[in-house]
Amino acid sequence: MSMLRDAASGQDIDENDWLRLADSIIEYLPDELPVIEEQLRRLTASWSLPRRREIEVRIARFDARARHAKGDLSGAIERCADARHSLEPCASGGDDFIEFHLPWLIEAKRFDDAGRLAFEYAYELDEYHDTVPEVVLQRLGDEADQSVWWPLCIMRATSTAETLEPFVKHAAPLVSCSRAVAQISTVKRALR
Repeated sequence: MSMLRDAASGQDIDENDWLRLADSIIEYLPDELPVIEEQLRRLTASWSLPRRREIEVRIARFDARARHAKGDLSGAIERCADARHSLEPCASGGDDFIEFHLPWLIEAKRFDDAGRLAFEYAYELDEYHDTVPEVVLQRLGDEADQSVWWPLCIMRATSTAETLEPFVKHAAPLVSCSRAVAQISTVKRALR
């Protein structure tokens, strides 16, 4: 890291290089976050406020991932509040951090919070990050998890073929979809 930080004047190492580097190594070298953060702040200090805000979101995401890598699950989840909303859409079309946040909530056994987050995500977007259908279907298959949010996610997904497709794709290897159907029926009856 020091070689990059102290690169010779003729070398062009910009904020995009630091962002790519951090994205690639943060889970392996979480203690390097301060160096990365310092360089990103230095290189973007003259940017407009919205562009600097985006860098702050990216730093928050790296910080959450670094905390998780160090075993600080609650700290990682807490940091997700600052990491969640980006000005730049993710590959899934969303502006969030769900591919990390949702599995961490499950890992912390905060199933209701995870279900609510998945539902908000499903309600907001017509396309899903692969994490959402996968987690929703896993949770539906867990008899111990009685959160209403998982069947609600499926109900939302059934509104169009495009929103249902990712769930069908991930459901193929699962055997216990009958529980999901039963839960959806229960929720539909309760909503009437």
